[in-house]
Amino acid sequence: MTARSMFVKIAAAVVAPVLVAAPTVAVVPPGAAGTEAASTVAVWEPPVVVGGFDTSGHSTSFVVDARNRTTIVWTHGAGGIMSLQRSADGTWSQPEVISQKPAWGAPAVAADADGNVTAVWVTHRDGFTDGVMAARQIASSSGWSDPVRISRDRWVPGYPGDGKGDWGASEVCLAVSPKGAAVVAWSWGSAVRITKPYRIQSVSHGPGRGWGEVVDVTQATQNHHPQVGIAADGTMQLLYVHHPVGHPRSLLFRSRHPGHSWSRATTAAREGYGPSLAVDRAGDALVVYMPYSSGPVLAVYRSAGGRWGTAHRLSPDPGYSLAMNGRGTALVATKGKAGHVALVRRPPHGPWSAPVSVATSAGPGGNDWAVVALNNHGDTFLSWGEEILSGRYRPSGSSWSSRFTIAPDEGGVIEYLFAQVAPNGDVVVMWDNENAALQVRVMTTTP
Repeated sequence: MTARSMFVKIAAAVVAPVLVAAPTVAVVPPGAAGTEAASTVAVWEPPVVVGGFDTSGHSTSFVVDARNRTTIVWTHGAGGIMSLQRSADGTWSQPEVISQKPAWGAPAVAADADGNVTAVWVTHRDGFTDGVMAARQIASSSGWSDPVRISRDRWVPGYPGDGKGDWGASEVCLAVSPKGAAVVAWSWGSAVRITKPYRIQSVSHGPGRGWGEVVDVTQATQNHHPQVGIAADGTMQLLYVHHPVGHPRSLLFRSRHPGHSWSRATTAAREGYGPSLAVDRAGDALVVYMPYSSGPVLAVYRSAGGRWGTAHRLSPDPGYSLAMNGRGTALVATKGKAGHVALVRRPPHGPWSAPVSVATSAGPGGNDWAVVALNNHGDTFLSWGEEILSGRYRPSGSSWSSRFTIAPDEGGVIEYLFAQVAPNGDVVVMWDNENAALQVRVMTTTP
């Protein structure tokens, strides 16, 4: 049996759907009671186990593309990178091996407007520093391309078994524009080898082109935790943490126009923890963060080509989830100490709203996690939970559904939660319970 067939058989054995009751939620627009106005009927499909009990959400990524197709990419416990897809009609593919080489850390996956998907991940290989690989799946094809190495690795005899700690690429991130331009960034260095401080490296390509050369975006002065975004015109945005020994964690930002070099760094926040970057199609950038690890939650905004504005306080308590669609509408979910989950909204180029409570209390199972997602039409989904995973859905221009249960208490706590709203309004939710396998569940919508 080849390694490739072994991986497929292992994954195929655990991907079979787990059948549970699928609730139906009718969402009726305001003022529609007693009229002929149409409602949105939401139906939950059975959950699907991804990768088996040796796979966690922290080694997985998924994307819903413009064709409403979901692509899940994960690091398999036996090594290598796997893929699973769900078409818009609800059909799940068989698992596919993208790479058999040992992977390290979570992969990243993104798609363009034509449904072409790109995946990147970090790999270990004997005798070299950790590197970055990439593969693509063209929407019109049935499989993935052969992986290519896009990093510039160094020869290190005896690595990774030399006992001195990890060294090389880590924290890889990816963004793809609607037209197919892509940017990848990662931290390069070591957390334990004191003579190898972190720097940020990047590589990119234009629509329909091959990968370019690796660029050292920063010096090796403890720059790490990169996040990237890309505008419709291919302008790349980069946020990262600058944390020299003995200094606070500052959040720095750079941009790069097609055909040009990375700009000089500007400061998004003089001190920041747990940052999230979002970039819309116009190139406007939003960063949400906490100035201290204990809160509060702040947001700063930068219009394309402009300067960072004044930080706006969104919540006095720590913890948040950020979502921004291509049109520039932003939503931030925050969690209060009393168990409330509130949403704060910002329209394109507009002011932040006051917080609106969406989950009035922690409810069954608590609310240790809260995640918000929305699509370009404004269809919105909120999920939260600690032991029991709950959710609410709001079609654009309509009202919130009542609370529904996505996953019952599985005997442990939720350790990972992520969601996306498809262009057609469907919802894809992935979660990881400490006592259960990684699962994904889809909510379909019918007007």
